[in-house]
Amino acid sequence: MQYVNKNKNNIFCFWESNNDIPAYLKLCLKSWSKNIKNSEVHIINYSNIHLYLEREESYDIVLLKQIRLPICCYIRKIWWFIYGC
Repeated sequence: MQYVNKNKNNIFCFWESNNDIPAYLKLCLKSWSKNIKNSEVHIINYSNIHLYLEREESYDIVLLKQIRLPICCYIRKIWWFIYGC
């Protein structure tokens, strides 16, 4: 994952909507960055997910959009499969 600095406390969020993130959630993101030392917040969505997964053969974006479970559950399983964490 070339976009992740392993020396930081990385926080991953998935934003599924095509709309902008609402102001109240932007405040949450700011508070995370402010209150969690040495942190970096990564907002992942369907257009940038490939930057975080590296191996596109491990997922199908069309199927990913059809999943009824919270998307974070599916992505977490992909990360476990790829990175063993």
